[in-house]
Amino acid sequence: MRRAMANERLRGAMAKAQADVEAITKATGVDPKTVQRWLNGRVPHPPHRWAIASLLREDEGYLWPAARPDLSPGAEATSEVVAAYGHRADIPNTVVRPHGRRTAAD
Repeated sequence: MRRAMANERLRGAMAKAQADVEAITKATGVDPKTVQRWLNGRVPHPPHRWAIASLLREDEGYLWPAARPDLSPGAEATSEVVAAYGHRADIPNTVVRPHGRRTAAD
């Protein structure tokens, strides 16, 4: 069985905000054991993540990167990009340059 890694980002954000397990339980309405599970690597359900992120004044994607794969590097195209350019071939050359090379116009 694969064991989850501790959530050091959550632990650090709690320390920075001077919030303890009790503060998290009050904000989310869960048992202290559940908060310990989150500190040990479990990912809370979205409403709990939002409440904790708000309490700690941190971004949800920072505290639980795995819960927000849309924010990670190399993530699938967002709906906005897909809506703007349905296919890769539709993107004009002026928008995307191969391998980061500059064009003569730059």
